[in-house]
Amino acid sequence: MSFIGGLPGDTKAIDSNEQCDNCENTVTKRVQGETDSFGAEYHYVCDDCAAKMKQEDEEYRNILTSCDWCKKEAKLHTARDFEEGLSGPVYEICDDCASKQNRALREEFDAEEYWEQF
Repeated sequence: MSFIGGLPGDTKAIDSNEQCDNCENTVTKRVQGETDSFGAEYHYVCDDCAAKMKQEDEEYRNILTSCDWCKKEAKLHTARDFEEGLSGPVYEICDDCASKQNRALREEFDAEEYWEQF
């Protein structure tokens, strides 16, 4: 099984002579698409198409939808549950759930004196 640590929307500049997936320009970016514990889809696109994809994602993120964890209607962003690992399922969660997860992780690190290692 391969490790997919990124999240949907992650973008990497690439040097390629291939044609954009969406138009006839040359590929300049690899944009991570749908991602789950089995892997990820990648879109190989030009700068213009990458910008359009980012704008569409931002518009989608401004729509109130149901949080995967608490089911509250909110603006969501992608995240992983740290207890499921860095290549586990990708969830769409609200800011409250993200804050709770970050607080729990910080408390766990503090309890194990994790920060003293550095």
